Amino acid sequence: MKKSILIFLIISGFATLFSCKKDEVGPVLDPGSFVNPTLQGFTQNQNFVFNPENADSIIKFNWTGAIFGPSLETTYTIQIARAGTNFLTPKDILTSTSNQDSLKVSDLNNKVLLIEDDEENPVALDIEMRITANVNDSVQTLYSEVIVINIDPYYVPIVYPSLWVPGAYQSWSPATAKTIGSVKSDGKYEGYIYFTPKTPFDGNFKFTSAPDWAHTNYGKGTAPGTLSTNGSAGNLTVPTPGYYKCNVDVPALTYTTLKTDWAIVGTATGEGWDVDKAMTFDEASWLLTATLNLVAGEIKFRANGTNDLIYGDDLADKKLDLNGVGIQIPTDGNYTITLNLTKPVYKYILIKN
Repeated sequence: MKKSILIFLIISGFATLFSCKKDEVGPVLDPGSFVNPTLQGFTQNQNFVFNPENADSIIKFNWTGAIFGPSLETTYTIQIARAGTNFLTPKDILTSTSNQDSLKVSDLNNKVLLIEDDEENPVALDIEMRITANVNDSVQTLYSEVIVINIDPYYVPIVYPSLWVPGAYQSWSPATAKTIGSVKSDGKYEGYIYFTPKTPFDGNFKFTSAPDWAHTNYGKGTAPGTLSTNGSAGNLTVPTPGYYKCNVDVPALTYTTLKTDWAIVGTATGEGWDVDKAMTFDEASWLLTATLNLVAGEIKFRANGTNDLIYGDDLADKKLDLNGVGIQIPTDGNYTITLNLTKPVYKYILIKN
């Protein structure tokens, strides 16, 4: 009997212990008492004109703090989005745990360029701006009221080292020849050249270091895939017309060409990563396009029906990265998709029709 009572007391003690631990909870938050943050210092429809001259000017942001109840560290993030998109794909411009922060005009300008249709030809845009307040994933995020401002951004092109590609496809004129670029300025060049169909087809070409014949010219070397700077070196050649990826390693005096046919793949096509949705090449613009019905998901661009040459977008900045992550399609709809491989930094445009 005493043994049974002892066991009962031990079990009762454990039950009491665990019961006490379960009751030890943190502060209880009442969402009904939450107060949203308020972005200050901006007025509705305020206009801003950015240019290289004010690129280093400082924009100051101030806001009233959010109230969650107890004293909790709050992280604030200021976001912008194109007006009318309801922050479907917002861009974070700064994050802070205080009630104020700042950034340069150039930094905000570059964020705005990411939501332009064509960052190289930007236009003034109405921009929605808000501030978010977040404690942790278990507590709802609070949002300020949206302020709409107008920003007129600027674009400053980066000039990369180039090689010109004169050939029979454009009447052997270095001055008007297309170029390939060296993004890392390391003597390694890459770009895409369209060798125009002609009858009979002539796929001869060379690389030149300037838009003329008076500087270094690169012709056929002594072995396949090699180059020679001898002025009497023979022409390089591609066997058939088409859109070719050209790579040149000047220090090594080597080159490669790869004919490409481009397509879109991904979960957003509704048919996964193994079914190509062909893109159409336009000889006038040298752009590739496709108009497709897409669902929320991801896409990538790939050549020749394999993943040996495939582009995604690691930073969601509309600039393509080799073997990059999938490009997000946020909502179902009909889209026109443009692939631009005409410049050293490859880009794409998504337009929901």
